[in-house]
Amino acid sequence: VPTEDGGRVIGEEGQEGEKVVLKLQHVGVEPLMRKDMIACLRLVKFARWLNPDFSVMHSILEAWQHEMYLEFDFAHEAENLREVAANLRRAGIDAIVPVPVEGMVGRRAFCMGYCDGFKVTDEEALAMHGVDREALMERIVQIYAQQLFVDGLFNADPHAGNLMCQVKDGRALPVLLDFGMTVRLEPEQRLG
Repeated sequence: VPTEDGGRVIGEEGQEGEKVVLKLQHVGVEPLMRKDMIACLRLVKFARWLNPDFSVMHSILEAWQHEMYLEFDFAHEAENLREVAANLRRAGIDAIVPVPVEGMVGRRAFCMGYCDGFKVTDEEALAMHGVDREALMERIVQIYAQQLFVDGLFNADPHAGNLMCQVKDGRALPVLLDFGMTVRLEPEQRLG
């Protein structure tokens, strides 16, 4: 059943249900992305042959290739959501992370709880809710610092489209989305 805010409620007619989000992988995306990555690596290898300065770009692409392939497995993303949420709870950091729905997680589709909120870049909504923007940004920076420097598992795609704000009991809480592209740091890397 569609809801006014665009979410969906699942359940029997007349019964309350849970709002969820269903993430689906488009057919053909994985083979296309794999072909594109191979082509890109070939181009950078050739550029590296012409100019050794492209070695850094080649190293970055090889590292990204590994992470990108993991992103095709939504079970991996669901596990990342669980782990990041547990890490933030353990650290006592208030943030909202979608919860995967048990029994509804697969390689190319998964279901997670719907998280209410608005984009952190929505100036009208921030003003309407009286959000202290500086305090919100401090919380977001704290969340990423916790992921990078303490937990060693972080969202490697940190852009405004993956961050929302939810105002709850007068507090602006960051909502963290899309943990398909994550990186796990070895302890030496994290401490370095």
